[in-house]
Amino acid sequence: MRSLLTVGVVAAITASSHVAHALPSACDAIVGNLVANCGFEQGGFFPIPSWSGTGAFVADASFGQGPPHTGDFAAFFGNGGSVAPISQTIATTPGATYNFDFYYSSDGGTPNEFQAYFDGNLLFDSVNDPAHGYQLLHFLVAATGASTIITFAGRNDPSYQTLDDVSVTAATTEVPEPATLALLGAALLGLGAMRRRPQA
Repeated sequence: MRSLLTVGVVAAITASSHVAHALPSACDAIVGNLVANCGFEQGGFFPIPSWSGTGAFVADASFGQGPPHTGDFAAFFGNGGSVAPISQTIATTPGATYNFDFYYSSDGGTPNEFQAYFDGNLLFDSVNDPAHGYQLLHFLVAATGASTIITFAGRNDPSYQTLDDVSVTAATTEVPEPATLALLGAALLGLGAMRRRPQA
C-alpha cells in the first residue's frame, strides 16, 4: 500500500525535476477554448498553474505512469482514501450552452474514483475503473452565470488516474430559417407523392 507521504515525495521530486516544455497540447489549438493551462503544459506541483486545489500534480512521461494524451504533461490524481479536487473558474455567458470535453485514463489500481463537475453539477463519476487508455468524455452543458467553476476530483490508493486536454467551448446550434423549413417540407411532400404514385 502506497503511503500518502510517499506520494508527496515522489510527486515533488518529479515536478521539480522537469520544467515546462515547449510542445503544446492539442487543446491549446482549439479555437475559443476557455480553459487556461488546458493540457497542463505549464508544469507545476501544488497548486497547478491556473488551477486551484491540491488534488493532482503535473508530470511528464518519465514519471512512468504512461504518456500524456498530447503535449509533454498531464495531471495525475493519486490521493488515498478519498477524492481530492482541482478547480478552475472560467468566464461564461448566462444561459449559453457549452461543450465540456476532457481525456481521462486509468491504470486500474483500486480503489479508485474520478469525478468531473461543471457549475457544481456532477457529470461523471467512475468508481474502480479498470485499466484503459485515454478516453474522450464529452458533455453539453449550460452556464447559469457570468463565471463557472469546472472541477475534477480523483482518488487512486495504489497508483494514479490521469487527466489531459480539457476544453470548454461555446456550442453552436444552427436553427433553420423559416424559408429553409418550407423548402424541406415541400421536398418531403413531393417524395411522399412520388411513393404513392401507382405503378404503370
